[in-house]
Amino acid sequence: MHCIIEIQLKHHKNEPERILYYWVDAYSRQIKRGDRFGKLEKTISIAIIDHELEELRGMEEIGVKWQIRDEQSSIEYAQDEGYKQGKIEIAKNMLKENSSIEFISKVTGLSQEEIENLK
Repeated sequence: MHCIIEIQLKHHKNEPERILYYWVDAYSRQIKRGDRFGKLEKTISIAIIDHELEELRGMEEIGVKWQIRDEQSSIEYAQDEGYKQGKIEIAKNMLKENSSIEFISKVTGLSQEEIENLK
């Protein structure tokens, strides 16, 4: 199976056509001229957007429509990101003070690999 995931935060002209183009491109690259069509695998396109596409309004029967982000989950996400960024800043400061990676991991809850990547 092939899967295309596109994240789009801003509406663009010809967006539905672009989403379809990328799906067709991924689907058609699976075989070459003369190959059997039976070799084609299922290809799924997932478009994560923060707006509704007018062209798809009323077409829910073609697939499942998920509303992932609501106000509460957006707030929780922002809080989680802020909390993680705070831990990263603490880890960076502790690295500057030559604290051991093991100690930094214990204090912040970050993995040793995450801390190594901050160097």
